[in-house]
Amino acid sequence: MAGLSLVAVLLAVSVVLVGAGVWMRRGPRTDGLLANRDFVSALLRNSRAVVTVTDYSPEGDGVIVVASPMFAKLLGVEEEDIVKHSWPDVLGAQTGSQAQREDLQVLRSNRSQVFVTRIGRRGHRRTLMTTKFPVDLEQSGARMVGMVALDVTDHRRRDRIMRLSFDLSPVPMARLAFAGDEIGPILDANQALRDLLGVTVDELRGQDLQGFTVPEDLPWTRQVRADGRGTPQEVQMLTAGGRSIWVSLTVSVLHDRGEFEDDAFSLAVLEDITARRLAEQTLKHQARHDALTGLPNRYALVAELEAALERLWGSTGRVAVMFCDVDGFKTLNDTLSHRAGDEVLVAIAQRLREAVRPTDTVARLGGDEFVVIAEQLASGDEALAVAGRLCQSVQAPFSVQGRDVGLGLSVGVTVTSDPRATSEDLLRQADLAMYRAKDKGRNRVEVYEEVLEAVARGRLQVRECLREAIADSTVRVEYQPIVAVDGSGVSALEALVRIPAAVPTDAATFVAVAEQTGLIGALGREVLRVVAADMAKWRDLGLSVRVHLNLSPSQLADPGFPHACAQAMAQTGVPVDQVCFEVSDTPALSAWQEVVPALRHLRNLGFHVGIDGFGAGHSGLTSLKELAADYLKIDRSFIERLDGAQEDQVIVEAVIRVAHDLGRNVIATGVERPAQAEILRRLGCDEIQGYVHSAPVGASRVEELVTAMR
Repeated sequence: MAGLSLVAVLLAVSVVLVGAGVWMRRGPRTDGLLANRDFVSALLRNSRAVVTVTDYSPEGDGVIVVASPMFAKLLGVEEEDIVKHSWPDVLGAQTGSQAQREDLQVLRSNRSQVFVTRIGRRGHRRTLMTTKFPVDLEQSGARMVGMVALDVTDHRRRDRIMRLSFDLSPVPMARLAFAGDEIGPILDANQALRDLLGVTVDELRGQDLQGFTVPEDLPWTRQVRADGRGTPQEVQMLTAGGRSIWVSLTVSVLHDRGEFEDDAFSLAVLEDITARRLAEQTLKHQARHDALTGLPNRYALVAELEAALERLWGSTGRVAVMFCDVDGFKTLNDTLSHRAGDEVLVAIAQRLREAVRPTDTVARLGGDEFVVIAEQLASGDEALAVAGRLCQSVQAPFSVQGRDVGLGLSVGVTVTSDPRATSEDLLRQADLAMYRAKDKGRNRVEVYEEVLEAVARGRLQVRECLREAIADSTVRVEYQPIVAVDGSGVSALEALVRIPAAVPTDAATFVAVAEQTGLIGALGREVLRVVAADMAKWRDLGLSVRVHLNLSPSQLADPGFPHACAQAMAQTGVPVDQVCFEVSDTPALSAWQEVVPALRHLRNLGFHVGIDGFGAGHSGLTSLKELAADYLKIDRSFIERLDGAQEDQVIVEAVIRVAHDLGRNVIATGVERPAQAEILRRLGCDEIQGYVHSAPVGASRVEELVTAMR
C-alpha cells in the first residue's frame, strides 16, 4: 500500500501541475492542461492506478476530461466511451450519481477526501479505493476534481478470507510478532482463543504466549525452523480462571513472498485436547490399576517389582514379596453374591493399604489375591512384621448386607537381597509360601522354603489326576458305615471319594484341590453319579440303606443343583429319601443368602440334610438354629478326647441335648475306641461313625458289611 500510495501522490501532483491527459476536451478552459503532455501521457499508460479528472460547470454538471487506460480496462469499455461523458453515463445512474455527489462534496470542501467505490457489472465488479481532490487552474477558473484510485478488490477479498479464516474461525489462533528469527509477543487473537483462555483481546495483545504455559511444561521454543513450518507440540496451559487445559500448539512463521518480504509474522494455532488427554490418562490408569479396588494390577505390580529389584544394586537393603489370599472368600462369594464379594474386596484393599508402610506397594492380582512389595527392609524379621500386620488387618469382621462376616488372610513371604532375582520367581515363591499357610490352618504367615517346590509339584500332580479321573469316569467311592448306638446295625453309609493316583493322596487333599481349581462341581456330579449307580445295584440285591454325601457351598450356589440331584436319582429309580446331603460347619454358613434356600430346596425335594463337623468353632449353634437340618455330626475334635477329658464330655452332652430339643438326630464321627462308643451311648448319641466299627470299604463289600453288622 505504501508504494501504491506514492504512485498515487505522484499522479495527483502531475495532474495538479499540468491538468492534462491523453484524452481531453480542448478549448480555452483547458489550454493549461497541455503542458508536459507527453510525460503525463506516459505516466497514465504505465500506471496501475485509475486516474480521472472531471470538469464541473457552475451549475454542477460535470464531464470526465481525463481518464487513464486502466480505468477503461476495469470497465471493459473503450476510452472514448469515458471521456466527454458524465459519471452517470459511464457508471450508471446509481453509482454515477454517487460519484458525482462525491466530486461536488470535494469542491465544496476544497480539500481531498477518500471514498470507496464499486464499479462494473454484476459478477465482475471491482472495488476502488479513491482519493478525490480539487484541481484549481487559476488562469482559467475551471472547477475540476481529480481522482486517483487503486483497485483493492483482491486485497479486500483477502481481508474477508482472513476474517473468515482467522477472526471467525472456531480454531483458537493468535498472530505473534516475528523479528530476527525470534517469536515475539501476541499481536492479535481471534475470539476462539479468547474464549479458550478466558481473557479479552486487550489482555492478550502484547503478552507472551508462553506466559500462559505452566512453568514445568515449556517444550516449545522461541526459535523456529528455517522453512517457518511449525511442529505440533502438546503443552499444558492455564486459563484466566486458573483451570488447567492441554492444547496441541503449532507455531509457524508466515513470510510475504512478494515485494514486502520483510513483512512477516508467526501464527500460533491451538487445539484444545484436554478431553483426549484426560481420556488417555484414564485409559493409562485403567491399564495399570484394578477397576474394582483402584490398586495397581498385575502389569503395574511386575513393573514395580522389577524396579525395586533394580534399586537393589549397590544397596544393603532387602525386598520382600508377600502373596495374600483371603480365607473363606470363595465361600462367601458363592453363598452370598458377587456384589457382596466386591464390597468385601474393596474393604480388604483399604485395610491392607492402611497396614503397610507408605513406601510399600499393595496390588491386586485378581479374585481375592493381593500382593505387597516392601522395599528397604533391614532383615527378614521386618518383612514378617509387615506380613503380620496384614493378617491382623483382616481379623475384624466385615459388615456385608446387614450381617458381620469373619474372614482370614493367608500370607506367603519371600525375601531377597539379590538384584538378579526375577519378578516371576519371587511371585511364584511367595505364592507357594501362601499355599503352605493355607495347608497349615489358614490365617497365618509362612516363609518360602525350597521344599515348597516339591509340594507344589505334588499339588499339580493331584490336580492333573483329578482332571483325568473326572474325564475318564474313574472316580471311585468308598463307604464307611454309620451305626446306631442301640445295636440295630448299620443305619447309613457315608460316601468318601477316591481318585486313582500314582502317589497316595488322601481325599481331603483332592477335595481341597478341587475347590481351589474350580473342579468341585464336576467332581460332585461324578460322585453323585457313582453313588446313584451303586445304590441301584444294592437295591437289586435287596439292600436298602441311606447314603450321606458331602457338599461344598459352591455346589449349593448353583441354582440348578437340587434338580440335577433329583434327576440323577430318578434315572436309577433310587428314592430320594435314601440320600442325605451334608454341608460342613464353616464360615460359609454364616452367609445364609444362598445356602439356606438351597438346603431347604433339597429337603422339599425329599432329600435329607445334615451339618457336618458341628462345633469346630465356626457357626455353632447359629447354624443349628438357621439350617433346616435333619441331623448334625459332632466334630471329631471333641470325640478323640472324649474318654479322657471331662470337658469334652460336658460339651458333647450339651450338644446332644440341644439337638434333640430341636428335633435333630446326632451322629458322632471319628469314633475309634470302644470306650468312646460307650460314653456316646450313655450320653444319648443316636449314631456313631468311625474305625471302631469299620474302615471305608468298596461298593462291592457293602452288602457283606451291612449283613454282618445286623
